[in-house]
Amino acid sequence: MLCSARLLGHRTGHAAVKLKARKWVVAGPGATMELGVLKKHELEALRAEILAELKRRYKKSCGMPKYGGLNKGLLPSEFALVLSFVRHPKARLAFVYQRFLGLRIGEACRVRTPDLDLGQRRLWVQSAKGSVPTSFYLHDEVYAETLAYLRLGLHDEEWLLPAEHRSHGRLPHISPDWARNYYRGAVDAAGLTMVYGMSEERTSKPPRRLLRVSTHSNRYLFITQVYKTTHDLLLTQRLARHRSVKNTQGYVFLDQEEIDRALVGTFARETI
Repeated sequence: MLCSARLLGHRTGHAAVKLKARKWVVAGPGATMELGVLKKHELEALRAEILAELKRRYKKSCGMPKYGGLNKGLLPSEFALVLSFVRHPKARLAFVYQRFLGLRIGEACRVRTPDLDLGQRRLWVQSAKGSVPTSFYLHDEVYAETLAYLRLGLHDEEWLLPAEHRSHGRLPHISPDWARNYYRGAVDAAGLTMVYGMSEERTSKPPRRLLRVSTHSNRYLFITQVYKTTHDLLLTQRLARHRSVKNTQGYVFLDQEEIDRALVGTFARETI
């Protein structure tokens, strides 16, 4: 049971949070009120109770490691291999933007043509998890790929990666789901089909294979490579656009050889 009805001074009951006319509203028996009218301390109280309810209800699955010591990212050579099986120009540019700019797949699919400034070699991206756009410098690798794509004339005035078949109710740009499925086909063709487990479905859907490599692996690779090049966690967090350094740490992969080498280097000259 949520605290919303109680919080708003109404009698308690089964409350629900739902989207109506693009405004979040809190509704309970005999109570309907927009979240926008709540004060800060009331919103924080509501948030705390929702989080507590989620933790209580789904405690078994919270905090369970997904991958163990498995590298969820790719090696640079693995990405190059996967990209060699990508024939579609729009899919290729989306994956390149993930690999070399660290974009999430949804962000890469939604890049707007006006947000591309070739003169300043800048790309403005609206973050999928924030309201503030971020400016990326188009370094040589990305700049060359972008120019090659633009020469094909596949973009339009609004979208860099427009949908090929537009109709009512469909996205005006390439779909993230389409990009994910296309990437999975390239991964299969590259032979990188390692499975780390099976999904735990909460519905009647049958469990599905959880593959080590997905489109998000490109972002893992980007973040890992930035950190290993700069050794600056705060700079890596900024480029990854994470709210917390802790999130960034979860993306950086250290293989066993690197760990062993650090141990040897630390105590190589010490004698007992």
